[in-house]
Amino acid sequence: MRYMLLKLDANQNARLENDEVPKQMRPIFEILLERLDNNNDGQLDRQELSRSGPGLAQIAGRYVEREGIDVKAELAKLEKSQGAAAKPVRRQGWAAGAAGRSAAGPADV
Repeated sequence: MRYMLLKLDANQNARLENDEVPKQMRPIFEILLERLDNNNDGQLDRQELSRSGPGLAQIAGRYVEREGIDVKAELAKLEKSQGAAAKPVRRQGWAAGAAGRSAAGPADV
């Protein structure tokens, strides 16, 4: 998910905004806003997206697999170009155990 957010986040503010989402994906974005936008600001930040559960991560995973994207390498490039805004968010609770993994996992996609 982190890769998808960083790729779509044109202004690099760590939030997905309506104008950053491709037109063909806006109906899906609107549904995600209804379900995940906890602060009702019309944007999805990394924390809100991380709460989306495994379903959205699986969709993103299928996309990067189909496109042949090396997520780990792409994340390294994005972290270098975007600095601290591109660094992973430390999660608490049930997902925290995945933070130490070395390979790109669903949350990274």
